[in-house]
Amino acid sequence: MTSLAARLDADLKDGMRRRDRDRVACIRQLRSKVQETVNSKGFAGAEDDALYEKTIAAYTKQLKGGIEQLVGGGEQGAALRAQYAAEIEYLSTYLPQQLDATATRQALQAILAAQPNVDPKQSGRLLGQLMKTNPGQIDPRIARQILAELLPPVSQP
Repeated sequence: MTSLAARLDADLKDGMRRRDRDRVACIRQLRSKVQETVNSKGFAGAEDDALYEKTIAAYTKQLKGGIEQLVGGGEQGAALRAQYAAEIEYLSTYLPQQLDATATRQALQAILAAQPNVDPKQSGRLLGQLMKTNPGQIDPRIARQILAELLPPVSQP
């Protein structure tokens, strides 16, 4: 399996050959963000796929926030929103595929089956366990909703 850094390098070269400015700019921006992380004070990890996935996820989240902020931006805002959406779509090809609601429900049910009599107050621990067993594949918002449906409500004394 090829590393994300190697895939990005190959895609950057391909984009340069095809004169695809948007793709080249997107990849360069991402590489810049990875380099910022590596050069930051206190960074002790390796420049591996996990770092790239984390950086891509953070960058796409930042772009989604930018889209929300540009909703009232008129024509110029529409152009930037389209550019951000295209970058998000392109970068999502480098991230692991997220599980849909059905698969998330099945994963949560498996965790709950292994732990009978779970206290609803332990939902955070259960979500953490779900995230660890399925790294990068879970949408936390969907998982919280499903967990709220599966667990009995918290009783107030």
